[in-house]
Amino acid sequence: MGLSSDKPKGSELYHAIKRHNREEHTTGKPTYWPTDRNKIPDLIYFFVFRNVSSTFMDVNEEFDPDSDHSPIVLTFSETVIKKKNKIQLSRKKKLTGASSKKNWKTESV
Repeated sequence: MGLSSDKPKGSELYHAIKRHNREEHTTGKPTYWPTDRNKIPDLIYFFVFRNVSSTFMDVNEEFDPDSDHSPIVLTFSETVIKKKNKIQLSRKKKLTGASSKKNWKTESV
């Protein structure tokens, strides 16, 4: 069950975070890399906060070539952290009919 999962538990988790006025902070990239080719990489590591400005924090990924997980590191600062605009991909719901392929869009964060 990951935050980006299209499965019901991932959706429940995301909506619970929003319902309780919390914000998730993550790299936006998968953190779990299954060895089983039938499984899809998922985002399972993330931070949840309330009333903490994201301008004072940065989330970065670490790499461990011996693991199927990519840990993430959260950095807090007393001053504003300057960040490059990140491109994030998000998938809209599947369309029906002839246009049933995944529909990707890019957003600037």
